[in-house]
Amino acid sequence: MKTSEQPESQMPTIATGRSPLYLEAARLIKQRIKHGEYPAHSLLPSIRQLSKSLGLSHNAVQRAIQQLETERIVESQHGIGVKVLTPEDCATTAHWIALVQPYHSLASVTLQRGLEQAMEDRSNFCVVKTSDNDPRREQQIIDHLIDNGINGLLLWPVDNDDNTDYLSQVVKRIPTVLVDRLIPGVSTPAVVHDYDQAGREMVDFLASKQCKNIMVICDPVAIPTFDELKNAISDQCKKHGVIKGLAIAGEPVLQIINQCQDGDFTLAAQRAQVIGPMLTSGKYDAVICPQDQYLNYVLAQHDWLDMLGDMPIVSFRHLHTSRDLKQMHRANITNWMMDQLGLFHKAITLLDEGMIKGNMRHRVVRQESRRLIS
Repeated sequence: MKTSEQPESQMPTIATGRSPLYLEAARLIKQRIKHGEYPAHSLLPSIRQLSKSLGLSHNAVQRAIQQLETERIVESQHGIGVKVLTPEDCATTAHWIALVQPYHSLASVTLQRGLEQAMEDRSNFCVVKTSDNDPRREQQIIDHLIDNGINGLLLWPVDNDDNTDYLSQVVKRIPTVLVDRLIPGVSTPAVVHDYDQAGREMVDFLASKQCKNIMVICDPVAIPTFDELKNAISDQCKKHGVIKGLAIAGEPVLQIINQCQDGDFTLAAQRAQVIGPMLTSGKYDAVICPQDQYLNYVLAQHDWLDMLGDMPIVSFRHLHTSRDLKQMHRANITNWMMDQLGLFHKAITLLDEGMIKGNMRHRVVRQESRRLIS
């Protein structure tokens, strides 16, 4: 796992929702007690220090301390400070976290179960909403969640970064972690797959098989992580001296997958009649396609995989979320395993730490994939 960081900037610790700020401050202090940042019988930081770390007025923090005294969690001792009494009473203190995702798919069910388990382990709660890859709906959902007191946001953004300006303001209102995609100009933590590493390894693998004419089937949608993959493939092809044989076919991959999962195979059938003949023309000796579901819906379901014979094909397979398709188990198909559920677990950990400690500096955590050895 790789991490790149930028200097820390002022980030929100408490979201501005409907709950009174002093109650939100009290909840966050209890979270810090729960996680051992303020141990039993220790003294809390001063009102001034808490005010700074929480980004709240002295008055709001003072009211939060009074609330915790009422609950017998802390005790003010004259001339000494505020002492933590009983961390056990903070064990069930929970964050409300929202995941906003662009698509509802078969993978979403598995991810949601994994998220539920991750939240259970942390005594937190999670609300899952789908934006249908609509920038306006994404905004409406996020505003509604913040207005109703959500404490943190996991955001799997819509395609094309259409909400960049809006999201630049959102991360100033609520602790936010981006998942699976980067948005240039939005300064907040992000957890993504290491597409650069995977792309270079894929080309190295094909070069070891003496492949010189590679077709890359990739969605042209403007997603920075997709661009990282394509750039890495191009750079590595140059390194191996096969850049002249590299061709990138811009296919509506995401649209096809989403339509097929909704039971509409029309577009998949149409594109099969275009991409299939290209691959069997003899011009190419290898294929890179990041989405194994596209290979299934477009090539396997229309017998083009059979016609490709032993041509090397490399793709990604998502641990926990990819369907186990018999037609995709072929000697000529090599997969790089990507742990989507693990990605979300890392994002939850980052968000949890950020909400508790107020550390939401911009950094990118990259999760490496691994080649499956058949």
